[in-house]
Amino acid sequence: DAGKSYAFYGSASGLSTTSNWSSSGEHGGGFGYAVAGAGDVNGDGYSDVIVSAPLFTSAGRAYIFYGSTAKVAL
Repeated sequence: DAGKSYAFYGSASGLSTTSNWSSSGEHGGGFGYAVAGAGDVNGDGYSDVIVSAPLFTSAGRAYIFYGSTAKVAL
């Protein structure tokens, strides 16, 4: 139930075959049940991603991961 989300960067030649980023959620939260592009949530000019955890406590939770030019190592 902990879940995990992955990002695969695209390029002119297509998507990477290995993930460029990943994140894990809390135990039992259902992290990654739904993942979607969120547009530019914080207005910095980069697209952001939203990841749900509908089983987090009784109310659920949504996580926003901000996009940037920085490359993230796994």
